Formats: sequence, C-alpha cells, structure tokens
Amino acid sequence: MAWPIPKNSPQLLAYMTRFMNHMKETGKLAELQKKWFGETYDNLPTEAITSPEQFHKLAGL
Repeated sequence: MAWPIPKNSPQLLAYMTRFMNHMKETGKLAELQKKWFGETYDNLPTEAITSPEQFHKLAGL
C-alpha cells in the first residue's frame, strides 16, 4: 500500500505512519488484507519509505 505525501508535509506523513501502525497493531490491517487480497502481509515496514533507495532495497532491486 502506498500513497504520495508532499515533502513539505511532515505532519501528514507522521499522521499516516501512526494510522497505518495503529491498523497493524489492532489487527484491522490484516483483516482487510485477508478480505481483499486473500492473504496477509506481516513484514511491512513500520516507518515511511521516503527515498528511491529505501524502496529499491525493500523491493530487492
């Protein structure tokens, strides 16, 4: 799951990071993943990916 956030919006980035971590901690994220994708993804990052290098490393590129 990804969404663009302007670089000059650190408060929005922090909010979205907290929101996604809350969804993960409460089990709601896994519930939605199972419903819509048929499986869960347990090893998602807990911090925002803010550079192409971070993305490439995560994606194994």
